[in-house]
Amino acid sequence: MVKTDDPYLESGELLILTTDRVRINTVQYDVLLTTRHLILVDTHHTRFQPKMYPLISIQSVKGGKTANGELVISLFFDETTSETPGPMVLVYSQQPGEHRKSERDEWIKKLMRLIVSA
Repeated sequence: MVKTDDPYLESGELLILTTDRVRINTVQYDVLLTTRHLILVDTHHTRFQPKMYPLISIQSVKGGKTANGELVISLFFDETTSETPGPMVLVYSQQPGEHRKSERDEWIKKLMRLIVSA
């Protein structure tokens, strides 16, 4: 559990959601959603600084599945702030018998709400 005095947070920024085992390309992350940022923490290389994306740079959010049935969230960024072209696809890794659809859906709702308010 992340404390509210987490070193990733700025003054006045609040932690909204956290989750683990989210893959982007081949890298697995712990993901934090705050009132101002989406934060990706590389779980295998903790010495690396987390990647922080301001919510105001996210243009839209879309839920879906991969061809293999893995749950995903696709994030579309403002072209002027995006590092790479195209969406960022967050893949929710699942263990056999595990169901993360409600978790993914909660992330979509919270992301949309925070992006609109940003």
